[in-house]
Amino acid sequence: MEPRTDYRAALLGARNSIDARAAELGTNPCSVILWFTDGRLDVDNPFATPEVAGPGTQAALTEICRPDGIIDQIRRAGTNVIALALFSDAADIPEGERVRPEERDQLRAIVESRGTTGITCGTNQGAAGGYLAANDPASLQALFAGVGAMIQGAIPADAPFPNTSGTISIPTDAALNGIRLIYEVSGGDPVALTTSDGITFDLRAGVADIRSDYDFDLVQNCSLNIATIRRADGLAGGVWALQAHPDTVRVVDVYYFWGIALQVLAPDGLVLGQASNIVVAPTRNGHLDDPALYSNQSLI
Repeated sequence: MEPRTDYRAALLGARNSIDARAAELGTNPCSVILWFTDGRLDVDNPFATPEVAGPGTQAALTEICRPDGIIDQIRRAGTNVIALALFSDAADIPEGERVRPEERDQLRAIVESRGTTGITCGTNQGAAGGYLAANDPASLQALFAGVGAMIQGAIPADAPFPNTSGTISIPTDAALNGIRLIYEVSGGDPVALTTSDGITFDLRAGVADIRSDYDFDLVQNCSLNIATIRRADGLAGGVWALQAHPDTVRVVDVYYFWGIALQVLAPDGLVLGQASNIVVAPTRNGHLDDPALYSNQSLI
């Protein structure tokens, strides 16, 4: 019987294709792997008991996740891997074909180096990755919008923000230069976002508070809305509040654009074989940031 889903073969094929293109160009191209899958890693038997992975499946996972394994090689080459998990929760899917939460987390660990339950894959070197999930076809439009955000350098929040009370609390940080919200809208009720410093954005009409010094952009495609809010010198930290009726906006996907980079400096120079002073400083837009903004500056 043919294997149902061999993650190892998919990643090897993508890696070899990128390597071949790099050889043609004579340099490593800017590359992204968009990885679509609707099944768990299963190499041995498409009808095997899902709770017990066979030896072939275990061997494939080891090849992917061991130090300097397949995923480390892809990351080190600078290739970003974005997994688009098309795992269905439909009630008519047989129990043996369902992808369990721990198997979904395994895929997240492969692309992000660590899952939400602490499972790891690879040594977290090189390029970043991202895990996006769509449980039904209607979610695909938002899924692709999220891919676009990540290609632009945004980092997704750990999980979508559900709307159960009419107010969604969205944490932000002064180290951010931007935030992107992706959400479906139904009905005609208002949708508004208020920052921690009191600026309000109309997330239906695309209008910002007249006092706003933020750049605000709203893209609407049928019911899908993509709102991007940026400020070059950093967002107002703290909790922002999105207000909408739960039937109007049921869930929001949040993506963060970080504006801070760490710059490594050697004020007195580096001399081989001698101790040297090294300074690691936060910078924004090429300039040193105010250390007073940070509650903790310890390196870990």
